Amino acid sequence: GQLQLANVLEGLLKHVLDSNKRVQEVACGALATLVQDVGGAVQSERITPNILQVDHILSNLMKAHERYQRRNLPVLYDALGTLADAVGQSLYRKDYVDMMVPPLLHRWEAMSDTDKDVCPLIYCIKSLAYALGPFFDVYQDNVFRKCGQQIEKQLRLKHARQMQASQGNPTDDAELDVEIVLCHLELMCALVETSQGKVQIGDCPLGEMLVMLCQEWNPDMRQSAFELIGEMCKSYRTVLEPQTPHLMTAGIETLKLLNSPEQERACNNTIWAMGELAVQVNPELVYPHVMQIIDHLIPLLAEGEKRRSLQE
Repeated sequence: GQLQLANVLEGLLKHVLDSNKRVQEVACGALATLVQDVGGAVQSERITPNILQVDHILSNLMKAHERYQRRNLPVLYDALGTLADAVGQSLYRKDYVDMMVPPLLHRWEAMSDTDKDVCPLIYCIKSLAYALGPFFDVYQDNVFRKCGQQIEKQLRLKHARQMQASQGNPTDDAELDVEIVLCHLELMCALVETSQGKVQIGDCPLGEMLVMLCQEWNPDMRQSAFELIGEMCKSYRTVLEPQTPHLMTAGIETLKLLNSPEQERACNNTIWAMGELAVQVNPELVYPHVMQIIDHLIPLLAEGEKRRSLQE
């Protein structure tokens, strides 16, 4: 039982700090799997979080963070994020926050804007934001601002490439980097949710950016953009209201894709976000779009049980 788990955990943590890169990788991956499995029992209250020796795991993972080179950092971030998901509020301690968050943010600052290795780090920070709750508040404004800046840079880069192509100089890469945009969008959504609308947006042109992202063809992009809109509706009405006509138009364009299986999740979030907008913003901004929205939703409701998630 518990003694066996402690012995396995000790062995894995020892190998996490091994000098061999392959051993590091395998040990971190095994640690993430173990923490995930034990975390399920913790969340169902069959065992207590103490059995995971959170102090010991955190200490070793952050030592590894100092030592690891580029190749193994993603698997380390996965292990750390999995731990945060597993033990949740057991991380509600300032010493834990001070141990984890500043080094991770420092690493993020040192990375290139176009480095895809940032994505595992961002998803790790997202898990920490959920787990740390109010203990993450001191970091949330700067993190949110940086996410907005990174997405804005991607949008500007796309615009510059399109302008270049229109002048007879096409480029092979004229689209947004979907992975980089998505991870930053998801972190922004987590911060809006966990801060209950207290995170400061600053001078980021977020409303305009969301309109552009909602017009992207990629279904994951639309899904995440509309998710952020839905989360923002209650607390950021002044940000969304000026863009509501454009957001409604983008939403209607997404609803035209209801019969496309790959667009279903995007449509799901679109319907929810448009409903939140309709409740929270000035009704005058919504009225011109109501009949078009209804025209798309009535056939959906008539399909019976076939499209249950969308109908809900």
